[in-house]
Amino acid sequence: MDTMVDTTGHTFDQLSGNVPESAVVVPIIRRVNNAELKKALRLAKKTTRAKTAQSTHRQEAKKSPDPAPLHPPVDTTVALPPQTPELNSLIPTTWVDSQPLSDNPVTPDKTVEKKTKKTKVSKNKADDKPRKYWGVPLVLITTFLLLCSGAGVFLASNAIAQARYPAVIASPHTMGTLEIPRFGSSYAIPILPDTSLASLRSGVGWYEGTGEAGNYGNFALAGHRLGWGQPFYRLGSLEAGDEIWVTIEDTRYTYTVIKGPTSVSSTDNDVLAGVPGDPERRPTKALITLTTAATWLPSPERVVVIGELVLPSP
Repeated sequence: MDTMVDTTGHTFDQLSGNVPESAVVVPIIRRVNNAELKKALRLAKKTTRAKTAQSTHRQEAKKSPDPAPLHPPVDTTVALPPQTPELNSLIPTTWVDSQPLSDNPVTPDKTVEKKTKKTKVSKNKADDKPRKYWGVPLVLITTFLLLCSGAGVFLASNAIAQARYPAVIASPHTMGTLEIPRFGSSYAIPILPDTSLASLRSGVGWYEGTGEAGNYGNFALAGHRLGWGQPFYRLGSLEAGDEIWVTIEDTRYTYTVIKGPTSVSSTDNDVLAGVPGDPERRPTKALITLTTAATWLPSPERVVVIGELVLPSP
């Protein structure tokens, strides 16, 4: 005969019909002893409490506005004892703790991770672009500053050299004074006895070994085209017939340009010979040769102007 049991331990005869509906929990398929009955009752109570706690937790989770709790969820399920062959027919086939507490389990969002990675890469590219963009302006600014500093050096050197001209002319180590009327009445440059760096920074220098002023031969001078007073800055503007004055002690020698500006190699020393271009010939005239750089920048060429003495006669 089949028998029903309630949570209080009372048994009821299924055929009698005197069984409360709320008291029916576990069907007994076979007769069991008291120990098995008590064990089944404990399992039934635990199962009932676990289901009640789970349903309560789900209702509270639905009412909560925050999808992500501030603290990790508390496991409210009741751990059930492991199944045994004797109790397989007494407990439900579905374990309470096998069901998740939430119907929508949280899984890592791979799309969000991909978007984050893409954003990082794009940020890195954005950081690189300004470096590439600012590279060219930085080079231009640096070049401009270097040019300005170079121009400042030349301007400063010009001012220093020109301010020292009167004192250098009065120095006993100075050979004389060079004047070119085409360059203005204030143009008066000291002539130094060599072409050393110090001499060229103080005026124009005489090529040692060339002729003397007023005598037969070639009186050759060198000067800067740019910077340090730049005495030969406008040498290329001289024309045939222009005068060149050279004063040695109390004597003024007047030369007239006979050969306008000509470009020659910096290694062509024949222009410094007694007869420019023909070092083997014996000089029969008193000449003057002025040389300077062909351009403002360093150049392998030189500009040469040649004049002949007209007064006084050699």
